[in-house]
Amino acid sequence: MILMQDLMDKLFDGRSAMDKGTLFHLRNVFNQRSVTKNVSESFNYVSDFLKFTTEGYVILFAMDILHMEDMNEDIQNDDKEEILNFVSEKIVDKVWREIDMVAKES
Repeated sequence: MILMQDLMDKLFDGRSAMDKGTLFHLRNVFNQRSVTKNVSESFNYVSDFLKFTTEGYVILFAMDILHMEDMNEDIQNDDKEEILNFVSEKIVDKVWREIDMVAKES
């Protein structure tokens, strides 16, 4: 709950209601009025909303990598598993930040 509260404090701002793609904007677009900035008041709603938005952005990212305009487009390759692995690697490589392993000096 603490991690989710930190996330909401940082990314969920009522002033961003008109900025497309922000959490507050998406809350309004998808009529998720039960989602509030205070996670302890609406834990399950916030949890579901964050899962929903994360899954949506991952799908959009995958569609962008595959140059798809529509979710109903068929992929022109028979090896769906190979494509899934390729897209997954691209997404993880782009999103996951490498941790610099620097030896601390004593």
